[in-house]
Amino acid sequence: MIANSLNPLFVSAGLLKQEPGNNFPVKVFSSLELESKYLNSSAALRDTSSNSKIKLTGSEDLSLLNRISTNKVDDLKNLHAVRTIFTNDKGRILDSQLLINFSGYRLLYGSPGKSLLIYKWIDRFIISDDVSPSDTTLNDISFEIIGPHAASVAVLLFGNDVDNLEMNTAGIYFIESDGYHVIKTTEFNGDIKFIVLSTMHSIKKIIEVTANYTGPIEFGWVGDEAYELYRIQKQIPNENELTDEFNPHEIKLINEVSFTKGCYIGQEVIARLDTYDKVQKFLTPIVFNSGLPPALPAQLYDHENKDAGILTSVYLYGDLDQREGLAVVRKKYLEPGVKLKLKNEILNDFETLVTIK
Repeated sequence: MIANSLNPLFVSAGLLKQEPGNNFPVKVFSSLELESKYLNSSAALRDTSSNSKIKLTGSEDLSLLNRISTNKVDDLKNLHAVRTIFTNDKGRILDSQLLINFSGYRLLYGSPGKSLLIYKWIDRFIISDDVSPSDTTLNDISFEIIGPHAASVAVLLFGNDVDNLEMNTAGIYFIESDGYHVIKTTEFNGDIKFIVLSTMHSIKKIIEVTANYTGPIEFGWVGDEAYELYRIQKQIPNENELTDEFNPHEIKLINEVSFTKGCYIGQEVIARLDTYDKVQKFLTPIVFNSGLPPALPAQLYDHENKDAGILTSVYLYGDLDQREGLAVVRKKYLEPGVKLKLKNEILNDFETLVTIK
């Protein structure tokens, strides 16, 4: 499911050139170097309109979500947010989503391409509950402000009051007559970020302000090329890692799991893995040493051709001798410099391609 493209607005504001292959999602606004600088040294804005968005209403929606996801959410206060994971009965990940409690409704904000899966999963457990879910991904516009100086850009756009937001809370802010929901939260790796929910009409004002800004704060919009490199280097899982191949322990998301609230779907498996220290694999950064990888996910092997883990993400842009990536690797191989192999299915042979960072 593809959300509304903001490309015409970016082009009209002079932020984006119309070039073949740089369509939705945008790959590059300016250059990889400049956009990487925004992400790592100052602040960046990233269009996340394709992220999954499920709206829930009804008097029992929080109670239902508490029974079918990993974190304690039934007492979530108004204008507060919490991350929770939807897992199947084997404790494997369907998606990690941010749940925000707005007055009159709740919003689940998750990974791109996951809205139909999560909608159907929630609907499956509604029997006589007073809960009504709806998929608003196609209608809602969103973007994120990330980077070391994200707070400064949030204040620039929405005023000093946004600086008073506590962690994992939301507020409504205005630019002239246009209103925006702003959520202050953290990325999976703990870095602070702001999620902004908008409409197609209201986002025009944001794009105009960012395009015309000439002040001292250095920031800009970033595309997929720069963000994907940033994500991999920061070990931020996306839909490649947030799949039913893995459980929350393996993707290092156990902080999104409550061990005190009682039963939920997959609870018994996740608790047993924790109690008996049975987790065998963990997400780790790797260096891919040759050309382009096979289709992902790809099986990794050790020097004896034994299962060593799964390669999940590789930075695919550019012509590089070495490519950074992420893999879920068995514990005994998690030492910097350990070399693992990928199988060339065409040649039916093994090549040494992956090094643990």
